[in-house]
Amino acid sequence: MDAVFKALADPTRRSLLDELFRQDGQTLSTLES
Repeated sequence: MDAVFKALADPTRRSLLDELFRQDGQTLSTLES
C-alpha cells in the first residue's frame, strides 16, 4: 500500500493521472504522443 501512495505523491505521475481524469477515455499512449 505504501508503494501506491508513494507513486501518487510523485508530481509527474500525479500530473499524468490528473490529465487522464480530465479527458475521460483518453489513454496513456495518447498523452505520450
